[in-house]
Amino acid sequence: MQYRMESDSIVLNSEIYFKNISGRTEILMLNQAKGKTFFMKLMLPLFKGMMRKRHEQDFAKFKALVENPD
Repeated sequence: MQYRMESDSIVLNSEIYFKNISGRTEILMLNQAKGKTFFMKLMLPLFKGMMRKRHEQDFAKFKALVENPD
């Protein structure tokens, strides 16, 4: 699945792949962010680690919901 989000200050292109590995599902997410403003071009490298951590937290919550919906 591919999608694109755009605002006044940033463009984000993302791809998400679901892969079956020995009965398990692996999710691979690729993001490419480009700043449109001078400020965002400076700040994006600083946000990289924060965004990665947030995605890991979101996927952990998703996994918990899918595997144990109760």
